[in-house]
Amino acid sequence: EPLQATLFDYLKEKEEVELNEKEDSLSDEFVVKEGDTVYFNHEEYKVREISKNQITGRNDLWLEPARQGNHQIPIVAFIDNEDLLRQINLERPEFIIGDEVKYKGKDCTITRFDDMGNNLKTVTVKDNTEYLGGMITGTDVIPYYKESELGKIFENLTNAKPEKTFEEIEIKKNEAHNFKITEETLPQKLSPSERLNNNLEAISMLNRVESGERELDITAQEVLAKYVGWGGLSEVFDESREGQWKEARAFLKDNLSQAEYEVARESTLTSFYTPKTVIDGIYKTLSGMGFKQGNILEPSMGVGNFIGNLPDEMSKSKFYGVELDSVSGRIGKLLYPESD
Repeated sequence: EPLQATLFDYLKEKEEVELNEKEDSLSDEFVVKEGDTVYFNHEEYKVREISKNQITGRNDLWLEPARQGNHQIPIVAFIDNEDLLRQINLERPEFIIGDEVKYKGKDCTITRFDDMGNNLKTVTVKDNTEYLGGMITGTDVIPYYKESELGKIFENLTNAKPEKTFEEIEIKKNEAHNFKITEETLPQKLSPSERLNNNLEAISMLNRVESGERELDITAQEVLAKYVGWGGLSEVFDESREGQWKEARAFLKDNLSQAEYEVARESTLTSFYTPKTVIDGIYKTLSGMGFKQGNILEPSMGVGNFIGNLPDEMSKSKFYGVELDSVSGRIGKLLYPESD
């Protein structure tokens, strides 16, 4: 004889249906869903579940490790998609834990990443060569500031990228357009550390684009546009300064020629780029004088701020830029490939 459903059974079933519908709506609301691959703290994970935390009111992203040997099951708390994307990556970072890399001529494995604070991070690699029958293995802890630096430190054997031909690189550069400066972060409002990091990241991006490791797109141009030169950053060239300044010196010596390094060192008292407010004022004066289009020469262009701030009504003008500093000039070429 069939059992008669009680009110309790009905309410329980209704609650389960509502819960399932709520979970389905959560999956539709966010940029990830169950089963997706994401990257968190340089580790690959699968999304196991997205749920609402009834205590905190936030959302919880439950992750399952993809790498054998990783036994962590992180729960990422977040408010919305923007908050979530600040904590996870949807695309694979260039380097993750478990990658086989070439470091100083040795085959190694990345075993961990650590954030030391003050923008300083470290990556630990294990030498794959075993000594005394595997009883001894070597490890190295390498400091870095920006993710882009890792490509200069390691060759990734696990996630190797196919080399692009010279023709492919040139085609990509030809597809790029002049960068438009829509807003400006005044260098004087940035701390020396922030200006230093912006410069180092721009130089790293410059080398990657020129070598074909990175496509020239708007994201790359945004990094390049943050280069502010070495005015007011004499500390980086002071051999007695330690910490981030010492690390930056080592980076510059590895990524600049001797001549470029000397030019940068000598420019600490003279390398100051024209701010947007001054440039806008000059263009306003030219407009008031009736100038609409023509040939414009910038005899000391830096990275090309005058080109990047060119008003729309003068966009048909032909721009010519001259810059003696190699690094600034090369950055300017990538920011404004449609100018001469």
